[in-house]
Amino acid sequence: MVDRLTLLRGAVQQALETNELDGVLALRADHNGTVPHLFRTGDDLSGLALWPKYPLTRTLDLLLSAQPGARLGIVARGCDERSLIEMAKRNQVDLERVTLIGLACTAEEAAACRCARPYPTKIAVGERVEGVEDTITSEHVRLSLAERAGFWQRQFAKCFKCYGCRNVCPQCFCEECALEEDLWVERGVLA
Repeated sequence: MVDRLTLLRGAVQQALETNELDGVLALRADHNGTVPHLFRTGDDLSGLALWPKYPLTRTLDLLLSAQPGARLGIVARGCDERSLIEMAKRNQVDLERVTLIGLACTAEEAAACRCARPYPTKIAVGERVEGVEDTITSEHVRLSLAERAGFWQRQFAKCFKCYGCRNVCPQCFCEECALEEDLWVERGVLA
């Protein structure tokens, strides 16, 4: 049986050769770690990586803005696809310029993220697996509005503004990040 990484390399190679793309955005592992990388036709795909999961949609947005007219592919999990749809609704990305290479998460990856839909609409690599019920969220929505506000106040009281939450947001589509709002945690004041 061929592993997912080999299948993904094949899918990226095929997309570069047949879809008239200027590049495919995916993760690349090297001696410095795993980072977003724009693979182009003829590039060595041996560094292509599946993990750690990383939100690529903002990087895609930056690349498309810097290269008007470019057509790019993106290795997209279900959460990346949902983020791109939200960005398209807000006219932040033109989906006509984007080709998705759908990567389905494994059951283990879905459990780690508590993802209810761990696959994109069109899967190029991987198998569709059942999502995981997010018991934390389902418990949270049963709380009253005042209880929810109290929960978030307690969470933000722990914040020391590392912006890790902002940097890994799987649904990143805000033009101005809501997590940077003074409403949540006042800038310059540590709890």
